[in-house]
Amino acid sequence: MPSFLPGVCERILQLTETLHQLKDRVREAVATEMGRVVSEAVRDLLTAALRVQVEELPRSSSGYNPFLFHSGAAWCTSLRLSCSAC
Repeated sequence: MPSFLPGVCERILQLTETLHQLKDRVREAVATEMGRVVSEAVRDLLTAALRVQVEELPRSSSGYNPFLFHSGAAWCTSLRLSCSAC
């Protein structure tokens, strides 16, 4: 056996170990980045959807009035509310 082979074999084993560690680090980094990107996208979508819903709510001259879309005494009773509109 040539004298350089043990050194080459040791170096190949070190390289293999380094590549395994790098694989794990890259996998973790990709998962972290994907989670960040997805969470930002979901946050932006929910923010936009809620903003549209809030902007579409009816307003009175003094601000928001929950009884503008009152649907009757059954609605108040089911929510255990008492209101002046019933």
